[in-house]
Amino acid sequence: MQNVRLDLDSLTKAKYERGRKYYTALERAEMALESRLGENGHDVCRDVFGAVYAPNTGVDAETDGTPMRRILDWATTQLAQLPDWAELQAQGQGSIITASLATEVLAEYLAGLEWPSPSPDQKPDQKPDQKAGKGSKPKPGLTQEQLAAFADSLESDPLAGALFQGGISGKIAEAVEEAEETNKMLAMCYGMQGTENIDTEDETVAELVNQKRNSRALNEFLKHIGRFMDALKTSPVRQRVRGNVMPYDISTTRDFRRLVPSELAMLAHPATRAMQTVRVVSGQALGWQMADMGSKGRGPMHVALDVSASMQIVEVEAKAFAVAAAFSAADNNRPVSFSVFTTESRNIADNLETPENRVKLLQDIMRIRCSGGTNFCPLINRIQKLESSADVLLISDGDGHIIPSDAESAFSNRALHYLVIGDSSSMNNTLRTLSEGRTLLASSLAEGSVTDFASNATAAR
Repeated sequence: MQNVRLDLDSLTKAKYERGRKYYTALERAEMALESRLGENGHDVCRDVFGAVYAPNTGVDAETDGTPMRRILDWATTQLAQLPDWAELQAQGQGSIITASLATEVLAEYLAGLEWPSPSPDQKPDQKPDQKAGKGSKPKPGLTQEQLAAFADSLESDPLAGALFQGGISGKIAEAVEEAEETNKMLAMCYGMQGTENIDTEDETVAELVNQKRNSRALNEFLKHIGRFMDALKTSPVRQRVRGNVMPYDISTTRDFRRLVPSELAMLAHPATRAMQTVRVVSGQALGWQMADMGSKGRGPMHVALDVSASMQIVEVEAKAFAVAAAFSAADNNRPVSFSVFTTESRNIADNLETPENRVKLLQDIMRIRCSGGTNFCPLINRIQKLESSADVLLISDGDGHIIPSDAESAFSNRALHYLVIGDSSSMNNTLRTLSEGRTLLASSLAEGSVTDFASNATAAR
C-alpha cells in the first residue's frame, strides 16, 4: 500500500482503516474504485479520504509525474472550482464520518469516468505478456501505459472537466447537507455535549450512522425529532423557566447553538451562509461560554406515549415528539424514563442521560406499531412505582378505563402533564382533574402551544 498523491501520515492512514471497519460508506467507495482500478482502488480511495480528513496534507514528491497522480491532480483542480468543496473539507477535517460520506461521493464519480478497460488476468503495472503466478487471483487492473493515456485525455479535453463538475457539484452539496444532518443526529443522541467529544470509532456511533444512511424511515424519523427538539430549545417558555445556565464569556466555538447574535446574522444571510458555515465547523466563529447557575434539574421525568390503534394517524409525529421531549428533559440534567401503553404498559428506556440508551430508544420506538385499545390502569400501576418527586408527561389521543382512586394515589405527589391530541371527547376527566391545570388539548402536534407545554414539562427550574 503506497501513496498515490498525498503524503499521508500514519495517523490518517490508520483512521482510514478504522473507517473501513466501521462505516459502510468507505467500503462502498473502495469497491467502486476497485471495479475500475483493481488493487490500486484501495490506495486511491485512501488518498481521496485523506483529502477531506486532512485537507492540509501536502503531496508526496515521489508521486510526481506518475499517471495516477496526474489523474488525481486533474480531479482536485475540478473540485477546487466548486464552492461546496471547501465547505465539505472544512466539515470533514478530523471527522471520520464526514470524510467517509465525502469519499463515497467522490469515489462514485471517479469510478464513473471513462477509464480504459482492464485485462481480467493482468495486474497493475504488469506487462501484457506477463501472467499472474500460479495460485494467485489478482483483481483486474490497469497498466501505467493505460493510465498515462487516460491522464492525457483528461488534461487535453476541456469538456471532461465541465462534465465532471456538472455531475458532482449537486452530490457534494448533498454530502454537505448529509454531514450536517448526521452531526445533528449525533448531537441529539449525545445531548448537550455536542459532537466535538464523540468517539466516531465507537461501534454504537457507527451502527447508528450506517442505519441512518440505509433506512429512509429512520432518516425521516430523525428529521422529525430534530425539528421538535429545535422548537423545544427555542421555546420562549424554556428560555423563561430554564434559569440554570447563563452565558458568562465569549470564545471560539463549533457549536451552532452558542453563536453570538452577529455570527447568527451571517449564518442567516444567503450571501454569507456558506462562508459562515465553514467558519463555524472549523471552530473560528464566536460563541457564548455557558456556566451552570443554581440547581440542575428538578427531579425525574417519565414520558408515557399512547400507542393504541387510534394513534396511527399521528404515529410518526407522536413518537418523534415524545422522544424529543424525553431527550430535552435529559439535556436539562433530569433522570428520564420512557414507556408506551395500550391495554398494557411497557417500559422501553431508562437513564436517557447516556448515548447508548438514547440510541436504543430510537431503535425500539421505531419497531413499535400502534394497535389495540386504551386502558390507563397498567400505566397508572407503573407510575405508582416511580419516585414520588417524578413528573409525568402523558401523551394520548383517547379516553380509556381508569380507576380514579389508583390515579389519585399515583399523582398525590407526582406532577401530571396531560397532553391530549384530538377534541374534548378524547380527554379523560379524572386525569384532567389530577393534572391541576397542566392539561393541553391540541388538534395537532405542530401547534406552538404544544411545544411550549412540553418545554414547561421538561425544563429545569
